Amino acid sequence: PLYIVTGFLAALAGTMAVLGVRRGAASAVAVVLVSLGMELLGTSTGVPFGPYGYGSHLGIKVLDLVPVVIPLSWFLMLYASISIALRFDRGPIGTSVIAALGLLAWDVLMDPTMSAVFPFWSWHQGGVYYGMPLVNWFGWLVTGLLISAAMIRAAGPDLPGLRQERLPLVIYALNGLFPLALALQHGLVGAALLGGAAMALFLGRAALPGRLGRREALALQRP
Repeated sequence: PLYIVTGFLAALAGTMAVLGVRRGAASAVAVVLVSLGMELLGTSTGVPFGPYGYGSHLGIKVLDLVPVVIPLSWFLMLYASISIALRFDRGPIGTSVIAALGLLAWDVLMDPTMSAVFPFWSWHQGGVYYGMPLVNWFGWLVTGLLISAAMIRAAGPDLPGLRQERLPLVIYALNGLFPLALALQHGLVGAALLGGAAMALFLGRAALPGRLGRREALALQRP
């Protein structure tokens, strides 16, 4: 929990530095509320992630279902993913889709590691991917799209400024290295290779120069 809260505060500070305090806070609140709603739906009905439940390792739970820190982790990684997605210059819809894919890449690595090693959560039915049902990835895409759209809406026109920041890249990399090390340590080689490659591919886009959008290009032309 301390790891997640620390990362959340760093992401919140980074968001506020670009968007301002009001819009930065509004973005965080929007993402936390939407992701909490999806997690409550998932833990109580099995939709859209498949049937699962959280253990006691992550601390206090909302309605005895979802640990308080889980929605904070969604915002933490969305902050990182949407910053990278903005570098593709694909507009609001494209940015939401690409950010959702960035979150999914993280889940490919993180989910089997955290559910198998600790476990922080467990699946009520078996699945083909380290005991996880593949429908979980559909749930991650849906949730990623919803929280991306919520953040874009709350952030306003200054959101593209996030793609110039380095902190999101550090956060994305660190949150990949931690489960990667655990996966390798505990013999989850397939998850380490597949998830590590997915995250590296997504993060690698940040190293490529992006095109300036029309708004940014006009701003640079002004005296």
